[in-house]
Amino acid sequence: MVGCALFLISGHLAMAGISGDFWRVWRRRDLGWWIIAVNQIGSILFMVSAVAAFVRPSSGDALSTGIANWGTLTGALCFAVGGLMQEFEHPHGPRRRRPAQLSAV
Repeated sequence: MVGCALFLISGHLAMAGISGDFWRVWRRRDLGWWIIAVNQIGSILFMVSAVAAFVRPSSGDALSTGIANWGTLTGALCFAVGGLMQEFEHPHGPRRRRPAQLSAV
């Protein structure tokens, strides 16, 4: 649960870092923003999974094994999608094609 909380905090800091202010974050044309948003959704799903996996001391039963499993699966899928999206992100903005160089003949 501590790890999930740290993931949530890091996602919050990433959102604040990319937009300058956490509350003005909607940047639908920015791939970097979408990567952070998908990862943050994955972090939220992991936290839901951690809470659902809490074991009651009196009975030894988890609160909800199904929610814990689905939260873990969908959170991991979000992280995988975010990782794939990073393949298309370029550190210096969108990749531009260079004009063909003229060769001296």
